[in-house]
Amino acid sequence: MSAGRCRAKRAPYWLAVAALSGCAYGAGNAGTVGEAASCAGPVLTTAARAQSGAAQARAVSVTPGEKLRIYGYWYQTCHDTNHQPPPRPFRHLTIFIIQRHSREPVATVDARQPGGTFDVVARLPASLHPGTATVRTSLMNEVPLRLRVKGRS
Repeated sequence: MSAGRCRAKRAPYWLAVAALSGCAYGAGNAGTVGEAASCAGPVLTTAARAQSGAAQARAVSVTPGEKLRIYGYWYQTCHDTNHQPPPRPFRHLTIFIIQRHSREPVATVDARQPGGTFDVVARLPASLHPGTATVRTSLMNEVPLRLRVKGRS
């Protein structure tokens, strides 16, 4: 019974430490983008410049078989402490179009400095069906690009 009381007394301490750690992390990174935020998450978009909101709010309307220019930002290693080596861009990223249970590669890219960026023109698969689809990379941890596939005219 006394062991249970010790754990109960320690719990608030660990909760406080966890809460303060989260607040310190969030406060230090709030509003930072690009190279100033060494651990900014990767983003896929059709915008030629990274937006501060990071994600493209609406799905992009596309038709099967069309060409789409895709931009990637912050595809690089993360070093969020001082005296670390500079970030290195990721290489050999495969770009996929995902729809239903299908994942089709459409391009392979190497990110570059500054900021781990890339842009590529990819032809969308002619086999896309009307509805929604998603653009992702082989990294699979980015903010994805949402597509709204229109029927063929």
